[in-house]
Amino acid sequence: MKCFHDPTTDAVAMCPGCNRGLCHACTTRFSPMVCEPCFLAGKRKRASEIHARLAISGALFVGIPALLFGALYFLLNVIVEFRDPLPWGYVPIVGAIVVCLYWGNMPMGRPSLEDRIRDELHPGAALFGGLVRLVLAGILGVFAAPVGIASSFAELARIRRTLREMESAGSSPVASA
Repeated sequence: MKCFHDPTTDAVAMCPGCNRGLCHACTTRFSPMVCEPCFLAGKRKRASEIHARLAISGALFVGIPALLFGALYFLLNVIVEFRDPLPWGYVPIVGAIVVCLYWGNMPMGRPSLEDRIRDELHPGAALFGGLVRLVLAGILGVFAAPVGIASSFAELARIRRTLREMESAGSSPVASA
């Protein structure tokens, strides 16, 4: 088998993503050891995951508080004919709290099977565990949200720089087969 990138050289390994042959020079080119199209596809996939996470953060920051305040205002108007304007200045504060809860909950992961079984057997434990998890997410989110958002933007910049460098060096960013 010959190398995908350099057809005159024998392959010494195979790309785990697409099973193309790689010569010794190509095996040391990227970490982990993949061919160029798989490397570029992986970078693009990671960039789209980061974009999605940042878009969710933006939607949570603006959308959820605006919906809550809008619904509250509507209900107050319908039920008690409340005519005073709502304090829309609190929307960013509520948005920041929601984003902190979102980013703070990420490191905790999903509840384990044992936790779910325990919660089914003891409903009070589920409520207490959920409240503890919410408080911990809020506390952790105060630190995790700014760091997570900043590191996401930094990683996006690194990915863009890598893709630009590869394209300007003459590497053809071919989509993986």
